[in-house]
Amino acid sequence: MVYIDDEPLQAKILAEAFRSEQNPQIELIYEQTLKTGLERLRKGEIDLVLLDLNLGDSRGLDSFTKVHAYAPTLPIVILTCNKDDELAIEALRRGAQDFLIKDFVHPKVVSRVIRYSIERKRMEEAIRYVAQGISAATGNLFFSFLVKNLTKALNIDCAFIGELTGENEDSVHTIAVCVKGEVRENFDFKFADTAAEEVIKKHIRTCASEALHRFPQDPLIREWNAQSLIGTALWDAKGRTIGLLLLMDSQARENMQLAESILQIFATRASAELDRRRAETELRLAREQEVEIGSRIQKTLLIGQPPKDMDNVEFATLSLASQRVAGDFFDFIKHSDDCVDVVVGDVMGKGITAALLGAATKSHFLRAINRLISSSKSPALPEPKDVVNLLHQEMTKQLIDLESFFTVCYARFDFKANQICFVDCGHTKTIHFRSREKKCGQLEGVNMPVGFYADEVYEQASVFFDEGDIFFFYSDGLTEAKSKAGEFFGLERLTRLIDENAHLGMSQLIRCIHRAVVDFSGTDKFSDDLTCVAVRIGLKEKLAPVSHLELTLSGNLSELAQMRSVLRGVCAGIKHKGWTANSIDELELAAQETATNIVLHALHENSAEKISILVDIFSDRVSLEFSYGGDGFDPSAVPQPSFDGSKESGFGLYIVKNCVNEMKYSGDSNGKNSMVLIKKFEL
Repeated sequence: MVYIDDEPLQAKILAEAFRSEQNPQIELIYEQTLKTGLERLRKGEIDLVLLDLNLGDSRGLDSFTKVHAYAPTLPIVILTCNKDDELAIEALRRGAQDFLIKDFVHPKVVSRVIRYSIERKRMEEAIRYVAQGISAATGNLFFSFLVKNLTKALNIDCAFIGELTGENEDSVHTIAVCVKGEVRENFDFKFADTAAEEVIKKHIRTCASEALHRFPQDPLIREWNAQSLIGTALWDAKGRTIGLLLLMDSQARENMQLAESILQIFATRASAELDRRRAETELRLAREQEVEIGSRIQKTLLIGQPPKDMDNVEFATLSLASQRVAGDFFDFIKHSDDCVDVVVGDVMGKGITAALLGAATKSHFLRAINRLISSSKSPALPEPKDVVNLLHQEMTKQLIDLESFFTVCYARFDFKANQICFVDCGHTKTIHFRSREKKCGQLEGVNMPVGFYADEVYEQASVFFDEGDIFFFYSDGLTEAKSKAGEFFGLERLTRLIDENAHLGMSQLIRCIHRAVVDFSGTDKFSDDLTCVAVRIGLKEKLAPVSHLELTLSGNLSELAQMRSVLRGVCAGIKHKGWTANSIDELELAAQETATNIVLHALHENSAEKISILVDIFSDRVSLEFSYGGDGFDPSAVPQPSFDGSKESGFGLYIVKNCVNEMKYSGDSNGKNSMVLIKKFEL
């Protein structure tokens, strides 16, 4: 401490008083003029200035102003003969730590004021240092800045902020850790038998020394070799403890009051930030759950499923949402075994809003068809153009009000007439691969998107198709996928892929195209929703199998082991990422159950009867066809199994249905029966 006063006697009295108190914390350096006092301050290592205002070379508040300007971070205590209250108030307002009158204070009082002033100034500077360090920070950055600045301001080795986690909130997950000036990775720990437990239970905990002896089970104290610690609980707006702020040091600390006071001050801000962070996390999780539910609803209800019982056509689909919920939509409306409508659309925008409009559009399509059928006296189906025009009348005004629109292709496949009739409402050009020419063309319409123009009149076009023709519907998210160089994937590249891979099954074709887009763009995350619907005309079974095997068994259960062995060997040779060991197990189980039922219930274990098994492996599935004589049966008449043990029947058919994708039975009055099992490769 430097004492600046032009009365040497006063300095001698104070020095004697400090020595008599045996207070080693106060070392008095006396200077008689302001000039020499400022020169001493220039040398440094001074922690307080004791100042008389009336000096030989300076008078009044000028003395304080000059010292304060020269050493703004040091605490300044004024000791003067001036009893002017207004002067005292002004000095304190300008930053003096205290204002003492020489004739009215004992040297012991001066000693106490000096100690308090030094401590108070340290606290002010520490608070200012930390506050400046965290002033502009929020979120995780705030917590990192806080622990880092606290360790520097208080000269403490380690600090961390953690929040309570676990089902019973018996664990801590750190969200900011600083060890010797470096921000470290976060970690989790159980707080039982640790210093953290006492902080959480008592809201504040101070241990000035021997921290390891006090908390022998605390792994952090052992790892950081902590001798002293101080911590405070953090709480939410309802006063519930949600976390803690804990500081540790490798040295024992005699005076923890400064650290405790500063910790209490910043605990309030840290609590508010942690509470806000937790609220944001809960809101984000709620939104993610909402989006996840929306995504599941869209996949199960809003994204149409192709008919599985139409042997004269093969379907495959792909829908990838850029924001987990897609604005693209498609649907299949089966009118009969010879007629099905395919609807593929793209709503402007992405996300939940676009998905809601897509769902509403699908609903309006079905409503328009039903209204036209119910109001018509003709048994004929309404034309696609009539359906789209009615939809347009019902939706366009609302779409214009919402400043939205959608493109759509509504196509009807008539397998008796070998014709497709379609209405193209501004959608991407449907690709038509002609099997006779082995070349792709495009189906083009002339109409605007729905929601663009209130007076639009939608027209339909039609083309004939042959067996083996492919129609490929898609959204612009596919053709407008960009490479890293900014080039579009484009219609030409897509058409060439279909030309080159038209021999594949539709699921495999779509996988091929998807893989090509991912390779082209360098990512499997796209900026727009991506949708594909592929349709191949013709019986699925007429597509040439990749592999074919015939096996004949007698009506004897002992031969089923041979069937299983042969089937497993054939299936093990399939090289396809969608064909797994689990797929083989399921198909083998379905085959075993089917053959067992045939032997027991159709052939009645007659060894003279034969079972013919055809194993066909296609590019996208395995087909097993069991042909046999004997008794027939009606699968629809087989009761559902009872899982409560009240009856034993029905389990075999239940197992088969759950192990394969399709099961078809046919039989005639001459005793010729056929059971077909189809197991598809997973996408």
